Amino acid sequence: MSKIRNILFVCTGNICRSPMAEAMMRCRLKRIGQDHLCDIDSAGTQAYHVGDAPDHRTLKLCYENGVNVDGLSARVIEPKDYEHFDLILGLDKGHVEFLKEHAPAGKDHKIGLFMEYAGHGTLDVPDPYYGDIEDFIQVFEMVSRGTESLLNMIFDTHHIIVEDKC
Repeated sequence: MSKIRNILFVCTGNICRSPMAEAMMRCRLKRIGQDHLCDIDSAGTQAYHVGDAPDHRTLKLCYENGVNVDGLSARVIEPKDYEHFDLILGLDKGHVEFLKEHAPAGKDHKIGLFMEYAGHGTLDVPDPYYGDIEDFIQVFEMVSRGTESLLNMIFDTHHIIVEDKC
């Protein structure tokens, strides 16, 4: 089976929500032996943390739950991302608006709201950056549900069942 999707997750600074989604999606794909199918990445809308590792609370939750975040570093979305990725998912409505405003002509059809695309309505994944670990746990649980649903939706036509939890 050839690569079926290139997915980019986007949040503000690319240190909390989007790297969590990237790492979790990669983990899910690897656990079912399908990591060769997709190119998964993440980016931010702002250059606040370019080159930085994910937030220490994101790292803590990911490591505690067996989700590998090694090697991830923050970056900003670039024009070439609109060409390369089949699906560009903002973690909240503000990101979707930003992405659509900056999309090259004819590329805005690739942009969507993460939780809506994953079948969970028009929920924003809240930014936990200024919160405490409980806020990060809430986001981790939302991203976990969202990535599981998204992966099942993507693989539905290929009859691949995703049950492993990340």
